[in-house]
Amino acid sequence: MKRASTEAGKEQSRSAQTRYREKPDKQQLMKVYKTSEAGRQSTRKYEESTKGKERNERYSNSVKGLLTQFRNDTKARSTWNNSAPDTLTAEELEAILTAYGNTCAYCRKQLRTDVRKTHRQYRTLDHVVPIDRGGGNTKENVVPCCFSCNLRKNTRKRVPLPPMLPKPYIST
Repeated sequence: MKRASTEAGKEQSRSAQTRYREKPDKQQLMKVYKTSEAGRQSTRKYEESTKGKERNERYSNSVKGLLTQFRNDTKARSTWNNSAPDTLTAEELEAILTAYGNTCAYCRKQLRTDVRKTHRQYRTLDHVVPIDRGGGNTKENVVPCCFSCNLRKNTRKRVPLPPMLPKPYIST
């Protein structure tokens, strides 16, 4: 007979889970497990599964996933300029994308997320003032851009077209 099938067994299981969660070193234990070989294999197995691939795809196409990828990409380039501000939130980014109508800020082409990352209409984010010239991840400095315009712009300053909707930013 399983313990969890009785009411006393369920209560005992709940109290054991509560004691485990209240341990101060739970996060440290999870960190050690994730860096172990068993943890890496478990993570790899999940990411290769259909469910894991679908979840990763949904997250990478979401505004929060786009912002996370954008921040990770700019961290590497901003190592020489640690004073650049990083205040862009997911809500502000969503407002910017809505204001531009999901079009490129330079050529007004419709942006797509269902294509390869090197496709000319792939949605990227661009810094109006480049990171290496002191620009940061702020709502005033970030605009949606297609891959080809972003590649062409490189590290030069270029003035984007105004947004299609008035007042695209969330007031703070």
